[in-house]
Amino acid sequence: MLLALCGALGTASAQSLGGLAPAAQAPSTSSPISESAKAKPRALSVGQAAPEFALLDQAGRERPLAELLAEVEQEQSALILVFYGKDFAPAATALLRAWKERLSQLEGPPPRVLGISSDLRERNARFHEFLELPFDLLSDPDQRVAKLYGAGSPPSATTGSTTAESAPHAVFVVGSKGHVTYLDRDFRSTPADDFRALLRALLLQTARPAQPIAASGATDAQQG
Repeated sequence: MLLALCGALGTASAQSLGGLAPAAQAPSTSSPISESAKAKPRALSVGQAAPEFALLDQAGRERPLAELLAEVEQEQSALILVFYGKDFAPAATALLRAWKERLSQLEGPPPRVLGISSDLRERNARFHEFLELPFDLLSDPDQRVAKLYGAGSPPSATTGSTTAESAPHAVFVVGSKGHVTYLDRDFRSTPADDFRALLRALLLQTARPAQPIAASGATDAQQG
């Protein structure tokens, strides 16, 4: 399922005028410009250029997007950015294990997968070793890149705050030319429907032979 990212904008209330107006002066009907009338950034969508970034992987290497795209172009593959919650959280652990399993089922050169979270590099390194992942994990501690892609967690309905633990998993496929070719801001590792949709997008992009995806035996923890 493809979900559009919707920002919640409140409307500013009109401010009251202080003091009494002169008798001959008509009361003003003007009010401040509402927040909803102000221009707001559009959510990243398919066909748009992927925002640039340069993040540290679990080994401390800086990984700029431009460099990654050059590598996938040489491999005739695609770049998959997987935004997840927190290292060692049950949902994130199930998600990345599922990615590891799915990639092992593909024949030929696999797509380049990168996991991105707000965890520090050192914690990413422990999580990477714990899961024995065949792909790198990038550290986005201030969630700057997640916000650029519209993958940050939505505000809580009660407190208005955001937490990385409650962030829905989001997946973006970036082609070698730097444009988003597929996105899913509420990606689920089980059942396998989201993986099938993702593979269909990759098939169109790379023209690789179709590969079936079997349902995973692992049960994903509830998202959030």
